[in-house]
Amino acid sequence: FLRAVPADAKYVIGSCEKDLQTLQHELAHGLYGTNENYREAVAQSLAKLPPRRWEASRRVLLDLGYVDDKVILEDEMQAYMIEGQCLYEEDEI
Repeated sequence: FLRAVPADAKYVIGSCEKDLQTLQHELAHGLYGTNENYREAVAQSLAKLPPRRWEASRRVLLDLGYVDDKVILEDEMQAYMIEGQCLYEEDEI
């Protein structure tokens, strides 16, 4: 499959057929990884989250096995939010 990807491709995404939620999530990663304006807008938006909500989302991601790296966590937070996940329970904030 990867042999079909052009050598100058900037980003490759994948999802299962008819899995629109995962496709949205992966497209969000693609935007975050390739579009500086989008990445900056994400950082500005996430900076407005109350600290307790950020920390609750961070804990959920760490429990899912993500590494504790601010850039990776921001990328995952925005991708989950795009697909409609809030990453925390109301009683956690």
